Amino acid sequence: MSDGADAARGDVWPAACGDEAVTFSLVVDGVKHSATYTRDTVEQVFVPLIERWERMAAERAAANRRVVVFLAAPPGSGKSTMAHALESVSASREGEPSLQALPLDGFHFHQEFLETHDCVVDGRKVLMRDVKGTLETFDYERFLAKLCELRAGGRVLWPTYDRGIHDVREDALAVDAPIALIEGNWLLSCEPPWNEASKLADDTVFLAADERLLHERLVRRKASGGLSMEDAERWYQRSDGRNVRRVLERRQNAAVELALSCDGRRIFPTKSITTG
Repeated sequence: MSDGADAARGDVWPAACGDEAVTFSLVVDGVKHSATYTRDTVEQVFVPLIERWERMAAERAAANRRVVVFLAAPPGSGKSTMAHALESVSASREGEPSLQALPLDGFHFHQEFLETHDCVVDGRKVLMRDVKGTLETFDYERFLAKLCELRAGGRVLWPTYDRGIHDVREDALAVDAPIALIEGNWLLSCEPPWNEASKLADDTVFLAADERLLHERLVRRKASGGLSMEDAERWYQRSDGRNVRRVLERRQNAAVELALSCDGRRIFPTKSITTG
C-alpha cells in the first residue's frame, strides 16, 4: 500500500479515552486531526462492517477481484473521517491491512473546467464554479471508468481533491488493498446516470444525520476557513444546504443503513449489518 495510504490510516490502534470513548489520530484530506467515537460504535458498527467486507473479499479471492464498497452520506456528516477510522481499525487487525479509504471528491471536474462551463441545477442555469460540490460538478464518466478498473483488481491509481490548491490531483493514491471503501455524497443518488453506479458496488452503506446538526457543522466549517458567520450562513443557504437536502431526499436505499447521533460521536445501525 502507498505511503499516502499508510499515513491516512493513522495510529495502528486508536487510543482509548476512558471506558466509553475511542479516539483516532487521522489524516483526512491532508490535514491531521483526531476523531472520537463511542466504544460501541467501534465494536458494534466498525468491526462488524470490516468483518462483513472481509468475508466478501475471501469469497472473491479466487477470482482475484477487489471488493468495492460505497459509503454515501450528506455533507458535514463526517463520512470521510468515518472511512479513515474504518481504515485504521482494519490496519489494527491481524494480517495485512485489508481496507483502503478512497474519496469520490477526486472526480470533481477540474477547476479550469468549472470556471468555464455552466450546468442546470434545480431548473437554474448556473456557472459550475458557483455550485461546486453539487452532483453536476462531478465527472461521472471518468468515475465509472476508474470504478471498473478498481473492481478488476491489481494496483490502481486514484485521484484526490487537494484543498490546498482547490483542485483535483490525478493519480494521487496507489490502491492495492483487496477492499476499496469509496466515500462521497452522491454515490447512492437516485438521479441518472449516477443511479447506475451502485450496480458495480459489492456493498453499500448510507450514513444519515439530522439536518440541524449538519447545518451547524457546515456553517462552523466555513467560518473556520475564514468566512464571517453571516457569509458562512449565506453559503449554506445557497450551496451546502441544498446539497444536504438533495442527498437525503434523492437517494437509493443502502444494504446497510446507519445514523449519526445528535452529538456526532455515536453511529448506530438502522438496518442489520450482519445480514445481506
